Amino acid sequence: MKSGPEDVLTSKNLKKTTVRIQVLQALTNSNIALSQHQLEEKFANQIDRTTLYRTLKLYEEKGIIHRIYNSFGEAKYAACLDHCQEHAHSDHHLHFNCLKCKGTFCINQVEIPAFKLPEGMLAIHYNFSVEGVCEKCREN
Repeated sequence: MKSGPEDVLTSKNLKKTTVRIQVLQALTNSNIALSQHQLEEKFANQIDRTTLYRTLKLYEEKGIIHRIYNSFGEAKYAACLDHCQEHAHSDHHLHFNCLKCKGTFCINQVEIPAFKLPEGMLAIHYNFSVEGVCEKCREN
């Protein structure tokens, strides 16, 4: 059974505010990762920039969403899978960046190979990405 935004917020012991529910619903329903700017446009004058920023930061800290930097240096956000945990994201998967529409897609079907860093180095975050043209842009 798929859990809704309210269930996710409850599971993370977060207050269920209208803004939090709306932002999480938008990220969950999107088939691409969204930037803060795209979310600001989506919610026009309903959510102020600071509240949105704080909501995204909180969600990232709690393992509800993950941040991806696309090929153009823009931060995008996508809802995490169920196995992400607070402060220890397990959202390491392939990201596809469309060079035409600038969409960023999470690709969970591709297995990321294990790797070992040289002694003394500790990976905190890593990103695997592919650039190309998405299916929709190829058709146009």
